[in-house]
Amino acid sequence: MDGRTINSVNEQIVFNVPDLFLYQPNFSRREIVIIHSAYIVVWISQSEDIAIKFTDLFDNHGESEWFDTGAILDFRSVTIPPPYSRAVHSRLECGTWELEVLSIQYETAWWQCPEQPETVQAITFPVALNGGYYGVSRWFPEYTSIDLLEEKRLQKTSPKFTILLWLYISEYCPQHRVCSIVQRVAWNDTVLTPLILIKYTGHIHIQVTLQNGSIMALATSFKMPLQQWFRMVFIFDGNYWNLTVDYGDALQYQLYTDYRYDDSLDILYNDTGGMTVFGGTELIPGFKGWIGLATVYRRKVVLPQMVPYPEKDLAMFQYVVPEWPDDDCHDHFRFIEYQTYLAKVWLTKTIQETTCYSPILDVQQTEGFLRNVTPVCNALSDPRGYSWLTNDVRRMVVANGSVSLERMGEIVYRKALSFLDAHFPYTRKSIPFLKQASCYGNHDADFVLSSLLSNGIGVDINEVEANRHLVHAVMGGHKLSILALGSKHVHELDGIPQDLEQAYGYYKYVADQTQQDKEDHTDGEVRTETVYLTDDYVVNQQTEEDGDLFIWLKHQANQGVVSAQRDMARLLFWGSQGIQRNLAEAAEFYRMGAEAEDPAAMFDYGIVLLKGQGIEKNVSEGLRQLDKAADMGNPLAQNALGWYALQFEDNVTSAAQHFKKAYKMGNPNAAHNLGYLYQTGKFPGKKANKVAAYRMFAFAAYHGQLESGIMVAYNNIRGNPVLARSPQLALNWARYVAEKNPSVGVLLQKALKAYRNSEMNKSVLYYMLSAYAGIEVGQFNLAYMCEEVSRDIAVVFKKNCVWRNYNLSTDREIQFVKSYSFLKMGDYHWYGYGGLPNHTAAAEMYAKAAEKKDAQGIFNIAVMAEEGMSLPQPIWRILKIPKSMQKHNITLAMELYTRCVEYYSSEAYIPCQLALTRVQLIYFWQKYHSVLEILALLTLGGIAAELVLELCLQYLGMQEDDIEN
Repeated sequence: MDGRTINSVNEQIVFNVPDLFLYQPNFSRREIVIIHSAYIVVWISQSEDIAIKFTDLFDNHGESEWFDTGAILDFRSVTIPPPYSRAVHSRLECGTWELEVLSIQYETAWWQCPEQPETVQAITFPVALNGGYYGVSRWFPEYTSIDLLEEKRLQKTSPKFTILLWLYISEYCPQHRVCSIVQRVAWNDTVLTPLILIKYTGHIHIQVTLQNGSIMALATSFKMPLQQWFRMVFIFDGNYWNLTVDYGDALQYQLYTDYRYDDSLDILYNDTGGMTVFGGTELIPGFKGWIGLATVYRRKVVLPQMVPYPEKDLAMFQYVVPEWPDDDCHDHFRFIEYQTYLAKVWLTKTIQETTCYSPILDVQQTEGFLRNVTPVCNALSDPRGYSWLTNDVRRMVVANGSVSLERMGEIVYRKALSFLDAHFPYTRKSIPFLKQASCYGNHDADFVLSSLLSNGIGVDINEVEANRHLVHAVMGGHKLSILALGSKHVHELDGIPQDLEQAYGYYKYVADQTQQDKEDHTDGEVRTETVYLTDDYVVNQQTEEDGDLFIWLKHQANQGVVSAQRDMARLLFWGSQGIQRNLAEAAEFYRMGAEAEDPAAMFDYGIVLLKGQGIEKNVSEGLRQLDKAADMGNPLAQNALGWYALQFEDNVTSAAQHFKKAYKMGNPNAAHNLGYLYQTGKFPGKKANKVAAYRMFAFAAYHGQLESGIMVAYNNIRGNPVLARSPQLALNWARYVAEKNPSVGVLLQKALKAYRNSEMNKSVLYYMLSAYAGIEVGQFNLAYMCEEVSRDIAVVFKKNCVWRNYNLSTDREIQFVKSYSFLKMGDYHWYGYGGLPNHTAAAEMYAKAAEKKDAQGIFNIAVMAEEGMSLPQPIWRILKIPKSMQKHNITLAMELYTRCVEYYSSEAYIPCQLALTRVQLIYFWQKYHSVLEILALLTLGGIAAELVLELCLQYLGMQEDDIEN
């Protein structure tokens, strides 16, 4: 001490703290002040000079001359609760009654801070990845809290987050050197932090992006476990990360690695500056397996021991189990192994005993294996006594020396399908064969079996087993199964949650292959056409090779009719209207049209010559035909010349000129090609411009260009500087393109052909399969057949066949929905199908039908309006009815009936006109009834006066007669 004497005095000092810091906000004091830290400063001085500024104590970081004069200086921390955890202040005194009421309402309201998305459940249902370029995209929402935004800003170069994954890897990377588990990418394909990949060797690849744009990558020394569920936890904390993998039946084993970057390196991280993709993208394919769960803990570290294990009844443990296929499959495998062994023994014995005749030797000679053997007796038994499957095993052994399970699966599936075709809906014989074919890896069997189990056809409904078969087929790349799984995620069916981004990934995978599948012209595949069974004209336009329409067209084409030649070529080239593809015949009809100087035929003939489709390849002649067609003003030929210049001559300038000419003529293919040049930066004299490219893709997509549809979907799932991200639009476009896949066309053609041949049960089978794949026309036609054509079969479906499928068919973009479906669903809601009537829902359906210019829809709305039913404003907005017209039910009904009359419908004209006349008379009476009543009285009075006068005259006449008499 310095020798100074301090007298001790006890004194209580009251602090006047502002109410703003002590009480909750209320009606009169709405400011919110958040205090992170507070201190009480005690400073006692012996100096007589009391004109000391409090802030002077903290000048120069707390070093002040006043410290020297202070006898005591002390700091004490004080905790001030968050705003809505503080005490409630009493209400205003002497306030008006209105202010008192408002104050009470304000204080009794439920005030709380908006929830911040700090933990993101990115994957909650297993994602099936088959090694393709697709995955599940997630865009993390931005924080609304100022504090969290500030904390995020501070972590931009020193990130802190945790990614928890449950994975099941079937194959590391089956077709590439590296595959994706988690990617972060920007809208323009820039790779962000972090990137978690798996190499074909099974090692994990971790990559981060630095502030200067450079990349740092490391690989683990250990491999990931195969054929089992395991948990991966990736923690990033500043300049340090670690990776923990727990695996084994009870997660008893662990793999661990970590790494620390140099402190001078600044990591670039912004979790809202791009999207996080689980699985593959267009840049890097996904691994082969499943992602069961994915959770991202933003801005915090969560240690593995802090994360509880998931429940055993979660979907990922139900649908993906290491022991599936089950014991029945193992029995089938053992059967094939045993039959293969017997066939090999028999083959060896037969070869050794070449003096005996055997049908097996006959097969061998036919296949060319034993040309010099001459059997002379019948010592061996005839294999016809064995089962059909045993015979197939023996034939395979004779031909190849072994048995192909893939081929066996196809044989067994065709056997099952023949039973279904002949006996559907009786499935007792076919289901065991379908299960056996599934065991052998036939995914067509998986798809059909899944559909039967889901609908309960011949079996009890088993949605879990149905979904198992479905994801099994998805892993094999089966397109119809992938469409079905995507549809279930859209409509929330069979226990699968709604997830548009997950559904988008599946649809995008099929869409990416659709254009190539159409160009490949695989035998048996046909053009996907939408034919509704209610459209008699379109149904009757379907034909076959021996059908009257086809024979007539062929005759006309051979007679030189250009339009017939064009139609014949189209039918045969694409497999349209029930005709199987025949490229050779199609090319011949293209040639006929080209010789007749038809520009469209010259273009098509030039293309088949360039590609050698159905005709010998002849590039020079193909280009000559295209040049002639282009000179005659054909935009398709103009675009094709640009395509050839780009692909084969590497002449971008010439290609761009051709594309621009064709685009000016409205050609969507040219717009797509210009979009490609803009996106890749190949357009002469211009830099890459993804925004300009998107505009071109959008134009082309809206005019039916499928590849542009894919690009529009791609841009909507990511967004760009002029386009807000829209998973719904991305899904719609990807689904639109995917459903054009030829595999869908095959199903629909089989169903329609069976319908035209009066094989109704068989038609129901294939419409059921197409409906299961989520195809709208399949759902509509299945519901129509169950209700109108084959009602007896509807009872076989354990899930409602009619209501369910009409309902699903309406849950699409309105331009793809048949108005008949809207009317049906409106009627079901009106009459309360399966429950109480819902007139509002009925009106919504009728309004959508009316929006498609369906007279019945507008008529039904008019009836509801005439009866004075109150309908919500969205319905009137759909119909573009102003509010001024909604005030009176009769004037509203008159407007609606007038529209009904104006709609082009010969069947609805008379009912609509009669209804309009009736309400017009009602309107006239309501408006002029007083005048009409007076006129009626006056009229009746006049008539009565005339009658009285007439009677009087008659009476007087009678009196005169009496006098005369």
